[in-house]
Amino acid sequence: MFCPKCGYEYEENIKVCPDCNIPLVEKLDNKKSEEEMDYIDYEFLLSSYKPGDIAIMKSILECENINYFIQGELFSKAYAGGLQSVRFMVDESKIELARELLKDFI
Repeated sequence: MFCPKCGYEYEENIKVCPDCNIPLVEKLDNKKSEEEMDYIDYEFLLSSYKPGDIAIMKSILECENINYFIQGELFSKAYAGGLQSVRFMVDESKIELARELLKDFI
């Protein structure tokens, strides 16, 4: 199963992309070969342990089509010993825009 938005492949039992929150499809018509894929260099932007802030920051970055990923997000949800910080990693070509958009969280 594949996500039509981000292109990630998932196991058969997963029906919705956990990142994009859209239904998966059986195959992608325009799937790029490994040679054609664009690679993104990421840079650390900020860290947070507040679930509400994390959700807002994700929404802002997504609205501006800024590629990002969050280190430790799944571990943070499973961590029973208290609050665990996550790290936002952002496409380095858009780091300045991301800093400006999220300046109130930095």
